[in-house]
Amino acid sequence: MAIGTTQLNEETAELSAVLLSAMAHPIRLAILMLLTGEELAVNAVASRLGISRALASQHLGRLRIQRLVTTRREKRTVYYSSQSQAAGAVLRALNKTLFMA
Repeated sequence: MAIGTTQLNEETAELSAVLLSAMAHPIRLAILMLLTGEELAVNAVASRLGISRALASQHLGRLRIQRLVTTRREKRTVYYSSQSQAAGAVLRALNKTLFMA
């Protein structure tokens, strides 16, 4: 089975499912959107989304485990950013599909 020019095999399907599963929660999706092109600490993520620091930390942890965000420590503060090209491509596709005029 082919999707476009990419051959869909078992490994590709598994990796795609992991990516989509990690992004399948509204808070995680919002976090990825926030972190696209910007580096933020947990408190800033929580504040911008109007959620608790603990909830933001929980979702950032899940995204980190799935390698959708990276961290950088500066003294006692951990900064998060999204470096995942795959997540970025999914976000762009969603934006294009959902918000086309």
